[in-house]
Amino acid sequence: MCLSEGTTCATPVAAPDARRLASLRPGSLREVYDLFAGQPPLTLRAAARRLGMSAPSVYRAKRRLEREGLLSAPGPVQVASR
Repeated sequence: MCLSEGTTCATPVAAPDARRLASLRPGSLREVYDLFAGQPPLTLRAAARRLGMSAPSVYRAKRRLEREGLLSAPGPVQVASR
């Protein structure tokens, strides 16, 4: 669960099919998968900085991975009231 605003909590799906993982060619899609699979609670901006990509590019890659079932989609973000 993510508690900070702007944090995306994608987690790798349990034991993804080897064929689906093989479809990740080396490049930005693979880099985004590796980053979010290893360290899920990252903001898109932080992930973009680490990968040397733009935040919109990271967003598109992350959404594609979620659609293909390689990362789980984040649940609703809960922000603690002050």
